[in-house]
Amino acid sequence: MRIVLGGLLSLLLLSGVAIAASPLNGRTIALDPGHGVIDFHGRVINSGKSSRDQKIWEHQLTLQMATILGEKLEKEGARVVYTRTPFDYWRQSFSIADDNKARGKLANEMKADVYIAIHCDWDVRSRNNGVTTYYKTAPSEKLGEDIHRQLIQSLKATNRHLRHDTFTVLEQAQMPAVLIETGFLSNRREVKKLSDPKYQTKIANAILEGLKTYFGKDRSNP
Repeated sequence: MRIVLGGLLSLLLLSGVAIAASPLNGRTIALDPGHGVIDFHGRVINSGKSSRDQKIWEHQLTLQMATILGEKLEKEGARVVYTRTPFDYWRQSFSIADDNKARGKLANEMKADVYIAIHCDWDVRSRNNGVTTYYKTAPSEKLGEDIHRQLIQSLKATNRHLRHDTFTVLEQAQMPAVLIETGFLSNRREVKKLSDPKYQTKIANAILEGLKTYFGKDRSNP
């Protein structure tokens, strides 16, 4: 019994040391699973895109991926702020634009160190596939570089590159912020992967490693 308890104590101590050593320890990460919005009458006003057969929806996949990522971040000692959770699934808003502004403002109020919006892409050309990462500001570009590089390396996905653009959520966020299009729901092969928990975990692991790289660069005040 003493040996077992001693072993457990050693594991707990090692785990504590690992968390303390993580560059994510003490950081606040805002995770925004895209879409999932209803109006104040309960009508869906922003479900996101769907697979071509309309069986798989973006608002489902983004929350699944964010939940997996959030659990991993917390194990690294990070504080995670979600804009949506399984217990508060549908956000209420007057409009899509108002909701997008509110997501960024929530991250500001919670004093997040970075903001990660998770989305899925769609195109009328069903052959299009791959991962795109968007940023708006120069500090956000550095964050995007570290995450996007890891996503492409880990997923072996088509590189649709890191791109500068203006989305409402990125405009509102006062900290480094990126929007990740994790793949195309309009591509039958890619939607199959995106709905696979194992692939979702690979996406989460890649974002996690990108964040560890970003915060590991002696960035005491991102």
